[in-house]
Amino acid sequence: MASIELDNVTKRFGTAMAVDSVSLDIPDRQFIVLLGPSGCGKSTVLRLIAGLEEPDTGQIVIGSRNVTGVPPKERDVAMVFQNYALYPHMSVFDNIAFGIRRRGVRGAELKAAVTQTAASLGIELLLGRRPAQLSGGQRQRVALARAIVRRPVAFLMDEPLSNLDAKLRVQTRRELTRLHDELQTTTVFVTHDQVEAMTLGERVAIIASGRLLQLGRPQDVYDRPENQFVAQFIGSPPMNILPLAVGPEGVTIKETDVRIPPAAVPRALPADSVVGVRPEAIVVGSPTRPEVLAFAATVEAVEHLGAQTNVECSLGGHVLTVVAGGDCRAAPRETLTAWCEPQALHFFDGTTGERLL
Repeated sequence: MASIELDNVTKRFGTAMAVDSVSLDIPDRQFIVLLGPSGCGKSTVLRLIAGLEEPDTGQIVIGSRNVTGVPPKERDVAMVFQNYALYPHMSVFDNIAFGIRRRGVRGAELKAAVTQTAASLGIELLLGRRPAQLSGGQRQRVALARAIVRRPVAFLMDEPLSNLDAKLRVQTRRELTRLHDELQTTTVFVTHDQVEAMTLGERVAIIASGRLLQLGRPQDVYDRPENQFVAQFIGSPPMNILPLAVGPEGVTIKETDVRIPPAAVPRALPADSVVGVRPEAIVVGSPTRPEVLAFAATVEAVEHLGAQTNVECSLGGHVLTVVAGGDCRAAPRETLTAWCEPQALHFFDGTTGERLL
């Protein structure tokens, strides 16, 4: 087991900045998720930890050892790739055994390690098969078993669930949580899927354009995003962002007469400011108290999703999404009356995107 530390790590590919001065401390035994859109640099961060890439500046420490410049095979980490990277000509047993066999493990010890690991993942009956004879979920478990059997100081996982169907992803997320609780091995998991991040990670690191934008517990990141990018990346549907008009008589949503409750407005609000509100924080119906944010919007589109209904509205020319209950009967061109609590509002600088309150 070991902690992992990235200290001011930078990586360029030609003139493109892939990782921009990232510093990140991952405590021993923690499960951390690197989350961001495609091409944001999260997989590069993982490859830097693994030693598959070397940083241009900064250093990487695993445990108490500076591993910057150390070859991948000497870092004692195990990587699970998106495409599983199994050897097609080998049996499941030999795929799982490959790493520890190269370390000199033989005979009864090797057999016991492979069979016990396979049993923990429910694939002990597949040891004689080859990868082509397995389903996607079974191949994914073989890749996990190959990593687990080595008992490395850290697991590095690069979008290992992306090739699975929706039902199997849910099942495998639970399996990964169980395995981490059992093994207590430091784990760095890369994904662009916020559901995976929220359900798996003890902490989530949001990365965009090679920069670390926010690090925290999943619920904390959801409740208090530190900038507009994080606010709209976490949450589905994404947070509504509306421009504000700041005047001597108060603050309103631009091009509307919708007034922001004075008690909710940050002090010294910049003129170029925006307000964010999550679709699920909006309540359909007439407000019951004067201190809430109330509005009437025109319904543009309705998505019925069973237990919930997503209602896309127009408010002064701005798009506003509302998450209502499954019994919502809103229809296009109708007027939707709704409201939200003042504490559900998030204020951001419209120029920098940084949180104001």
